[in-house]
Amino acid sequence: MTSCHSATPTTTSTPGTSQAELGQLTGVYQDLRLPFWILQVSVTDDGKLKIKDPYGSNILRELAPLLFEDELGNKAAFKVNSNGTQYAFYNKMDSWAKKVPEPNVYTDVGNEHPYASWIHEADQLGVLSPEGDSDFHPEQEMTRAEFISGLMHLTGMAPSKNTSLTSELEEKDYLGYVQKANELGLVQGRGPEQSIAVTAAITRQEAAVLMWRAAMIAGVNMNKSSGIKLAGDTAPWMPCSIL
Repeated sequence: MTSCHSATPTTTSTPGTSQAELGQLTGVYQDLRLPFWILQVSVTDDGKLKIKDPYGSNILRELAPLLFEDELGNKAAFKVNSNGTQYAFYNKMDSWAKKVPEPNVYTDVGNEHPYASWIHEADQLGVLSPEGDSDFHPEQEMTRAEFISGLMHLTGMAPSKNTSLTSELEEKDYLGYVQKANELGLVQGRGPEQSIAVTAAITRQEAAVLMWRAAMIAGVNMNKSSGIKLAGDTAPWMPCSIL
């Protein structure tokens, strides 16, 4: 497979990439500047590349080797380094996206697991911190520090180097990200000392609030979702200690 060239594309399709080579382009690509920006590339039943990003899904037609165009005229380019590392460029003008490895295989998260797809995607995007064995322990509680660290990882921001936060030894690697989240207003402590209790298990309500705030900081208009009707009962939110 050759690297992406800079020749001006023609207006007619000039297919030359084999189906096997197209298949090698499929996978999940993570933006190098904003890790939460994801491209998913697949091959349709009729042998065309399909690309999905936060704007939606589109079908690509080949203009030249590793250069494509969607139905709206937006260009998509791929390149492959000599070491096999693959990149994609589409719908985002300031950076490329890098193809991420396939997710780890966990013996306790089979395809029939109700959250398998989400666990695998989070693993691919580097959000999770596996414990080193072949099990994922899906029923194990996640601490606030672990969740905040994973969420901050997707922003592409570096963790703060200095922090006054303290925790158990196993949580210390996460404190820089928790400090950065605190500086951004993503996390707010409780009480006079603004305690965050990083080792406490995070609740679903707390996780939802943090994700909402992260989206707002990223510039996503979350007010559009205010009309969504929730199913079932919701727990009281006032006791959440990091809101």
